Amino acid sequence: MRKAVQKLSKFEFCGQDKRVSFVETLHVKAGVECDVYTFDGDSSQDLAVVHIAKGCKTPLQKVLQGENDG
Repeated sequence: MRKAVQKLSKFEFCGQDKRVSFVETLHVKAGVECDVYTFDGDSSQDLAVVHIAKGCKTPLQKVLQGENDG
């Protein structure tokens, strides 16, 4: 369990401060938590801040398709 962290009220996005509201903290797995936020007045996007304890990692993901920039 991580120490209490002050929740965000704004987030800088593309050079502009955007107001955000905290939704919930998801406990992904041991040592991995995710704070979920919404952008006030904009339901087209959301924000996740992932906290990972030392020695832990996020679950592995399989990429099914995508584009290669190189």
